[in-house]
Amino acid sequence: MTAIYNMNRDLAIDLVSKEDREIAETTEKYPHETETVRILGNWITVKATALDVSGSRARVKVTQYIPTRVYKAYKEYWDVLIETGERAARLYLVERLQALPEDKGAPKKLGQTMLLLGKEQGRWVVRPGWPERHAASQLADKADSLIPEKLGLTTNDYTDREALEQLPKLETAHQTYEQAVQMLAKAPGMDEESAQQQYKFSLRELERAIANAKAFSAYREEIDIRNLRRGESITGRPGVFGEVKNSGGRTVTKLYVRFYFLDASGTPVAEASHRPILATHSDDVPLKPNYAKKFGFRADDVTSEWGGDVDTEILSIRFAD
Repeated sequence: MTAIYNMNRDLAIDLVSKEDREIAETTEKYPHETETVRILGNWITVKATALDVSGSRARVKVTQYIPTRVYKAYKEYWDVLIETGERAARLYLVERLQALPEDKGAPKKLGQTMLLLGKEQGRWVVRPGWPERHAASQLADKADSLIPEKLGLTTNDYTDREALEQLPKLETAHQTYEQAVQMLAKAPGMDEESAQQQYKFSLRELERAIANAKAFSAYREEIDIRNLRRGESITGRPGVFGEVKNSGGRTVTKLYVRFYFLDASGTPVAEASHRPILATHSDDVPLKPNYAKKFGFRADDVTSEWGGDVDTEILSIRFAD
C-alpha cells in the first residue's frame, strides 16, 4: 500500500491485479499519479485500519498520514489553488516543502480510502482501479486540450467576449470532464462524490466561464454607451468622456469596455480598456435598470493621429443577482 501511495512504481506493479498491471505496463504515466500526489508522495505513509475478508476478496480501509508541517503546507496549497489556480498552487507547494525544517513534525491524518483486494494464483493483490483512473485521466487531458490557452481559466485572465467566442469548446470540455468524473467513480474505493471532488476546480471554472459568457451574450445589447467625445479634464489633460445607460432589467455591478481611438479615416490607432461601472470601487455604485451615469478617463498616451472619434467593444459584464 505504501508503494502505491508513494509512487514506487517498480514495487507496486508486482502487487496489483492483472488488469491494473496491464494498464501500468503500457503507459508511461503512473495511472494513480497526479502532480500533487507526486509532490507529496515521499511524505505519505499509510496504515490499514480495518479489514473485511470474504472468500477470495477483501476490503481494506486505509488511512494516509503525512507530517504535521507538510500537512499545513498542503492545506495552504488548497487556499492558493482556489485563488490562483493549479499551476501556481503546485509551485507554491514545492517551494513550501523545500523550505521546511528537517523535523517535519508528528504524523497527521491526511485522509482515508478503501482498497479492494483479490486472489490471483494463490496470493493477495490490490485492485487500485488503474484502468478506470487512467481512462479518467485521459478524458481530463482531452478536456484540457479543448480549452484555448489564451483564456487562462485557472487565473480568470479572460473576458466574457473571449469566453463567448470559445463557448462550444468550453461546453464540450465541461461535458468531457463530467465523463471523467463518471469514469473515475467506477474505480474501486471511489464514488461519484469523491470523483467530483477530484475535478471540482476545473468544473467550477468552466461552469463560471460558460455562465458568464451566456449572460454576457443575452445582456450586452441592453448596455448603451453613448455621447462619446474627446475632451479635457479640469487639469487640461486629454480624455474620453461619455455616458452609459442600463436599458435592461438587471443591476450591473461591473462593466469592462475596450475603447478604440480612431484617426480621420475611422481606422483605430490606439486602444484602452476602462470600467465605466465598478461597484466594488469605494466611490462607485451599481447601475440599476433604466439608470444612466457619466464617465470619463484620461487618454494621455494617445498620439496626435487620433481624430477625436472613439469606437467601443463591451468585453465583460457582471450583475448584482
